[in-house]
Amino acid sequence: MNKVLSFKNFKAIFKEIFSKFLESFASVLPILIVVAIVYGFQFLLLDLNYINKEVISLSLLITFIICGIILSVGMGIFSLGADMSMTSIGRYVGEDLTKRKSIILMVIVGFLLGTLATIAEPDLTVLAEYIPSDQLNPLVFKVVVGIGIGLFLVIGILRILFNQSIKLWVILLYGIVFMIACLYGDGNEAFLELSFDASGVTTGQVTVPFLISFGVGIAGVKGGANDKDNSFGMSGIASVGPIIMVLIFGLILGPINLESQTNDTYTLFEAFKTSLEDVSLVIAPILGFLIIYDIIFLRLRKEELFRILVGFVYTFVGLVVFLTAANYGFIPVGKALGVGFINAKFMYIILAIIFGALVVLAEPGVHILNEQVEDVSNGRIKKKTLLLGLSIGAALSVLISVLKALYFPNLSILYILAPGYILGVILSLFIDDMFIAVAFDGGGIAAGSMSSAFIMPFIIGIASVAPIKSNGFGAIGTMVMFPFVTIELIGVISKIDTVISNKKARDKIRSEYDAQIITF
Repeated sequence: MNKVLSFKNFKAIFKEIFSKFLESFASVLPILIVVAIVYGFQFLLLDLNYINKEVISLSLLITFIICGIILSVGMGIFSLGADMSMTSIGRYVGEDLTKRKSIILMVIVGFLLGTLATIAEPDLTVLAEYIPSDQLNPLVFKVVVGIGIGLFLVIGILRILFNQSIKLWVILLYGIVFMIACLYGDGNEAFLELSFDASGVTTGQVTVPFLISFGVGIAGVKGGANDKDNSFGMSGIASVGPIIMVLIFGLILGPINLESQTNDTYTLFEAFKTSLEDVSLVIAPILGFLIIYDIIFLRLRKEELFRILVGFVYTFVGLVVFLTAANYGFIPVGKALGVGFINAKFMYIILAIIFGALVVLAEPGVHILNEQVEDVSNGRIKKKTLLLGLSIGAALSVLISVLKALYFPNLSILYILAPGYILGVILSLFIDDMFIAVAFDGGGIAAGSMSSAFIMPFIIGIASVAPIKSNGFGAIGTMVMFPFVTIELIGVISKIDTVISNKKARDKIRSEYDAQIITF
């Protein structure tokens, strides 16, 4: 314990926080620059009478920039805390459960941990705040989503234990999703859109480190020839759970005129108070679970347990800072941009493409995914190729969401998502399981923190002033689909390239062999 509190450790922790702050700030900086440019460009639009008042005031811009820095600090602290606590818990519990060889215990603990980790997800908290509490209790919504992750985490665990191909699960799970979705009529479209958004935000800063480390822990202890392959896909399978659970929940509730809201009138104190209450509510159950599980099963060394508890403190502080900055600075600007250019609709098209591309380029998780894919493809797929594909896909997804909000508000999201996922299922028949798993896990990476805190209010703002008003839900769900399909397309191209390369190599060997034959 003394080692954890030593000056040397504090210095190392500060360096780690600063490193993660720079990583987080890299996610935010491009958005800050674009918004600053838009602030200056709006005066030209004023002179040309495209708009009749400022879209972004100077005070709002300054608040946005300051909150961008604060948000990055919060995310840096939170990321360090998640590494120390959530990732460690996932790994220790996954390894311990596998060693005990009790499937019943594994199912119970996996369900509880998956549910609790998801309820603590900051991106899910941000999404829940867009739902008016008088129409649907945000906490109930988060619990439904958490149960979805918990149940499908159990499926992911059983897949690893019984060494099942992820290819079959992709086909089966998305088949179930669209069969349930077909039961929806015109009166409950909002729940349909919200279900896919819920899936996107659950692949965030809390859930992904936990799910990946949990999968690695189980696959590593289980061993076998496919343990590396099996460690992927856990996050992707679990993220289908929220779609199915929210769809079922919507059918149970029946038709509800579910609208969207963005609270852009928060005072700083109100934003801080709301964030403090939300974070306290979601961190406490996970901490309680850890303490109980450690007393009964793990019995970690005091120093290691103390390190994890310190990680929880960082997680708590970082999450409060992140949500406060998002509520006070980012959501109001996102909505202002969405509302302000209704008479200059070409700005929406430009901003959709720019914001979509930048959000993906800036997401730290995308760069991790690039490393994974380059490793899986043995260097055949370059990071730049994948990054370009993901950026184009995300730009298209935000553009589609903007066009839907402006011109096709009554168009069912199934007409957008179903063709994409059907294509993904077809492509999965032609690529290796490892590639499918990486694509499945990578589906939610583009829909990161910036999507829920900035892109979502931008789309909701547009939907609120469009000729035919709508709720604006579905934008994050659309952003999830494109990376999934993009990575699989790249996988198909890679496989074709491998086949051609192998054929050329065989032809070369054959020609060299033929050249050595002496004819009489």
